[in-house]
Amino acid sequence: MSRRNNYCGVISFDAASAFIIAAMMLATGTALVFTLQQRAGLVLETQSLNDKVFAISDYLVKEGGVRTTGNAFIFSGDNAAFHHEIDEQKLRIFDADGMLSRLKMNSISIAWKGANIATSGQATGTEVCITRLCAFEDGIESLEVCGS
Repeated sequence: MSRRNNYCGVISFDAASAFIIAAMMLATGTALVFTLQQRAGLVLETQSLNDKVFAISDYLVKEGGVRTTGNAFIFSGDNAAFHHEIDEQKLRIFDADGMLSRLKMNSISIAWKGANIATSGQATGTEVCITRLCAFEDGIESLEVCGS
């Protein structure tokens, strides 16, 4: 009879050890999945911010801030928009507040020739900046668009 009780104790100890190991593996796996999910969210948020800032800079150098002749929005022979050739007055009237609310960003900052032209919002967290080279009158200048 005593022999049978010894085996029951060994089996109980084995089961408890296996349960503890399984619980530790489950906890480690859950923590790993949570960490990977947080990192993936951060990468996606940063990429989304990059895309938004690039879209603003692309809009400015192709439509919103370019020099035009005539009315560039009516398609006739005399009307033309000069991509990458910046009209400083159009940059100065750029609606940064409207763009900020449409893109759901914290801040937008536009600098032309090293001087800040348009700023909206308060920069928080990660800020992404994109610099584009553009023609201006008789030279090449840099247009910098930053956002967070």
